[in-house]
Parts: sequence; structure tokens; C-alpha cells
Amino acid sequence: MFSIYGPSGRVFQGTLEQLRQIHQVHATDRTRALEPLLRDGHDAAVREAIEHGASAQVSAPATAPRRSAIAHYVAQRQPAAPAWHALAVSDVMHSPVLTVRQDSRIDAAWRRLVRHGRGQAPVINAAGILVGMVTRAELLHGV
Repeated sequence: MFSIYGPSGRVFQGTLEQLRQIHQVHATDRTRALEPLLRDGHDAAVREAIEHGASAQVSAPATAPRRSAIAHYVAQRQPAAPAWHALAVSDVMHSPVLTVRQDSRIDAAWRRLVRHGRGQAPVINAAGILVGMVTRAELLHGV
């Protein structure tokens, strides 16, 4: 037994077979094909403007302003950013490296991370040798 509720209360109660007999339920069975999107999420009109360029002649005068506007938009777009997995670590790392001394107090290390907008930092000893990592979450549990 199924019950379906809408803003005004219950709109259906019955079995699955009865639910399947409702015309509106089958409206999604006859879906239309969707226009394909470019990889960056732009629609087919933008794709057409890219393929034909800003100087493409349009047979229907009513669509000329629209295509011209799309072509100008395409010309002004920023180049797509590379996928994150294709970036080098040097593209996303912070330099100079923010480090926390091993003998630092937790509250001082917390303030240092927050002041620099970082969520974690390498921990070094008095000789400047890497001995570990610390995160704000770990510091929070230590307070």
C-alpha cells in the first residue's frame, strides 16, 4: 500500500499496480531527447557558435542577434581550467611553507594556522627536520 502526499494532503493511496495506472505517472515514459551539453556545461547553441564562429551567416534573420550574442560570449569566455587531477602539486601548494614547531603550544599552533588560512601544516623539530603533520581538527581535539 502506497500513500502520496502533496501540499494539500494525501493525493493517492493504493497499491503499486494502481499507481502505475495513473496517466501522469507514465508521462515520464515518453521523455524527449535532451540536447547534448559540452563538457563545460554549455548548451548546443554555444557549441554551434564555437563551431561556426562569430562570422557565421544565419539563414533565419530572427536568430541572427541571438547567435551574434552567443558568439561574443564565446569569444569572451575564460579558458577552461584544467581538471584537478591533471595539475601538478606545485600548482596548488603554498609557498613559503607554513610550518609549526614541535614544541609549540596548541593554542599558538591553532592561531598560526587560522591567521594564514591553512587547515594543516608540517611539524618540524628544533633542527628544522620534518617530524609530522598537524591539522586544525587534531588541534581542536587537543584543546
